[in-house]
Amino acid sequence: DLDLGDTYILWGANMAEAHPVLFSRLIDNKLKNPKVRLIDIATRKTRTTQMADEYIPMVPQGDLAALNAIVHVILRDKLYDEAFVKQHVSFKRGTENQPYGLKDKEAPKEEPKNLSFEEFKELMKPMTPEWAEKLSGIPAATIVKLAHIYGDKNRKVNSLWTMGVNQHVRGVWVNNLIYNVHLLTGKIGKKGENPLSLTGQPSAC
Repeated sequence: DLDLGDTYILWGANMAEAHPVLFSRLIDNKLKNPKVRLIDIATRKTRTTQMADEYIPMVPQGDLAALNAIVHVILRDKLYDEAFVKQHVSFKRGTENQPYGLKDKEAPKEEPKNLSFEEFKELMKPMTPEWAEKLSGIPAATIVKLAHIYGDKNRKVNSLWTMGVNQHVRGVWVNNLIYNVHLLTGKIGKKGENPLSLTGQPSAC
């Protein structure tokens, strides 16, 4: 994926310092291919930012709102891969607004509920770019642009993240959301376009 992709969206990952060998491979691809773009979404500028084509600042934990709004735009503007979704994707609604810090035995036990694609679209309607801008600090227009990058059928898009996402207060949710974006756009399980957790223990996700 690092050799064959042409668009890399980093979610809070300082890849240049945390994963220098893999980052050098990505940059090698970028130097050889003028089409390659690197977008750094993060709460602070790092050495990775210096190599990025675009830096998008966000507030801590702003990724949850931004990713939900990206999904909203993908659905609204019909950027999803209809055939892939129909063949490979099922929808469920899980637990929402569970208070942080509850022990497992105190947390409410709710089984995920099956949703149709149309019900999923309705669920995501309130999560507009304007709503997300207030929570994430990312301008609504930038969120729309990111959704259109993910949905561009002519680009091989990769999402990359490190422990900032995996050890997030809502780490499971953020991982789910990144995968949701790739599942909706069909950019998963294909050479050069995938979501990838840059960790030493990938199964930790």
